[in-house]
Amino acid sequence: MSQVIAKRPIENCAQASSARHRPELDALRFFAFLSVFLFHACRSFLPKRFNIELYEPLSSGLLLFFLLSSFLITHLLLRELDTTGTVHVKSFYARRVLRIWPLYLSFLAGCYLLGLVSPHYHIETPRLLAFLFLSGNWYVGARGWGSSPIYPLWSISVEEQFYLIWPAVVMLGARFLKPAAFAITALSLCCIAIQCKYGAGGDEIWTNSLSQFLYFALGTLAAIYFAQRPIKKGISRGLFSIALGVGSWWIIEAFSHIKAPGLQPQALPFVAGYGALGISCVAVLYGFLALPESFFPNWLTFLGKISYGLYVFHKLCQFMVPHLGLRSAVLKTMASFLATVACAALSFQFLEKPFLKMKKRFALNGQVTPRSSRPERDTWGTPVCGA
Repeated sequence: MSQVIAKRPIENCAQASSARHRPELDALRFFAFLSVFLFHACRSFLPKRFNIELYEPLSSGLLLFFLLSSFLITHLLLRELDTTGTVHVKSFYARRVLRIWPLYLSFLAGCYLLGLVSPHYHIETPRLLAFLFLSGNWYVGARGWGSSPIYPLWSISVEEQFYLIWPAVVMLGARFLKPAAFAITALSLCCIAIQCKYGAGGDEIWTNSLSQFLYFALGTLAAIYFAQRPIKKGISRGLFSIALGVGSWWIIEAFSHIKAPGLQPQALPFVAGYGALGISCVAVLYGFLALPESFFPNWLTFLGKISYGLYVFHKLCQFMVPHLGLRSAVLKTMASFLATVACAALSFQFLEKPFLKMKKRFALNGQVTPRSSRPERDTWGTPVCGA
């Protein structure tokens, strides 16, 4: 049965290999970034007496990034397995390196040099080495966030660690993906419970790779499920699902206190909270997929297109804004957002684009003959062919 379920999405993507890019997921990328941006802006600019429970749930935007990443890349790897009979692991890693590393390493180098000039932004050598070797999340969990604007990039370490193993799992065959995803889900939830039992802090659990692998597993399951069941388009349907998913973040946080500082995590609320956040993120993903393409303006899809740069630069811009002498938290937030967009746009144009052109050399050739001659439409229209 799992083989039958897995075949159709592969065929769909092979059929859609030359399809144009769809804007829904670009908009979701920007929404995920904006949630994280506002979470950090509130922490940086709001008075300390401000009720943190009102903005802590915005951190769940990061989980959307993890879920969407797995959703797209799993689909791409399945298409490659179906059309070529294997997964070209070297090409996959070449694409990852060319997409992620140029900006990532350049930003680390720039922040390190900034730390030499300004002690406030100093990066201690062990922290820098941890981020260079893609284990920054473990360092942050053990040593804290630090004072450098590189700290949000711990999530890059988590992603790269997951994709060290995922191509090998896909190579085993499509029928193994569901069991593997369910096994990772169970492992992640057990890991969260064990960490709570042995006294780990909330940030330590949050930055643990095994905790966050839950959302990669759910992204895989969503890719398989949504490919089999056409999503009916509708503005009210999409907005309702998004509102339901995002609104539940506050309810989940009120129950589990996943991001509340200073509280000792409890196993049952944390396990339930992490699992519920995964379901809520799937609801948000569904909502964006249900919205019609015409709903998204060009400027929004452009911001989604440069969302990687937005994520990389946003904390640096938030660190710099207080030097402008602005007093209002709103003005500081607006100024840091505009600066982030400017940095990301320049980075995309002058740093990332040349490597993206090189990345195309390692893309799966879209000129393939599908297993079925009957044309099928891509039921969720993901831009996997350029992922």
